[in-house]
Amino acid sequence: MHSLTQTPTSPERLAEEACQIELDRLQKLIGKQDQYMAAFGGLTALHIEKDGRVKASRLCLSVELLEALESNMLLFYTGAARDTVNILEKQDNDTKKKNGVSLIVFARSRTLESTSATPSFVAICTASASYWTFWQAKKAVLRHQQSAD
Repeated sequence: MHSLTQTPTSPERLAEEACQIELDRLQKLIGKQDQYMAAFGGLTALHIEKDGRVKASRLCLSVELLEALESNMLLFYTGAARDTVNILEKQDNDTKKKNGVSLIVFARSRTLESTSATPSFVAICTASASYWTFWQAKKAVLRHQQSAD
């Protein structure tokens, strides 16, 4: 809408408006990270408070580090699709029952580890390994949820 009406806006406002549409108007049980990352772009760290406030900050990486990341990173499109709304509803219900809390605490601790130090190639590789471990744990929880249905 901002492009259509030619009214420039900040990435924060754009992200919050997108969240308002999806979370409040459409009543989707989703997080805020996708909207914020789309609005800010690039390598951005997000800190999301319990009350929903978001602080976004760009990661300042050296040219050498960016080049190292680009030459050591692969991105694949698998064509796989999933219904994130159903997945997130199950995750939300499990968290409310306290079954998913340890996974969230694990993810938060890994995120804080990766953004607290001055970014280096080793730190980013370590964070990537941590995210991979988290993703494997999350997939295991989701498989367990699906088999329980």
